[in-house]
Amino acid sequence: MVSSSYFLDTNILISGVLWEGNERNLLRLGRAGKVELSSSTYVLMEVQNTLSDMGHSLVEILEFVLHIRNILRIDDPTMKEMEEYSDLLRDKSDVPVLAAVKTFGHVLVTGDSSLRKRAAKHVDVKTTKEVIAG
Repeated sequence: MVSSSYFLDTNILISGVLWEGNERNLLRLGRAGKVELSSSTYVLMEVQNTLSDMGHSLVEILEFVLHIRNILRIDDPTMKEMEEYSDLLRDKSDVPVLAAVKTFGHVLVTGDSSLRKRAAKHVDVKTTKEVIAG
């Protein structure tokens, strides 16, 4: 039985699809149903933009996003929920992530040390390594 649902931030998804390592292992665990993984439309858009900025073709980006999308549950907070949490973080680009995590009761998984530190005041935050270790 899955005990927690893990919300994956952009950097986790990018690392998971591009390189071998803990992030890819976490995606494999999600695909196998051993952990429940989620993210949001906002994060998937960030993934697309980041991959484009890295020089990946539209076809490659679509393949990556479709692969990710088949592993994750998508949980999108409403505008009202995002407004509710907008004062909790200085970096407003992280508010949709925090709102999704708080609204749906997820554990945030991020490699962004700055976000990890700020979000930990409001939600449970783990590194990929901590999730894999159980």
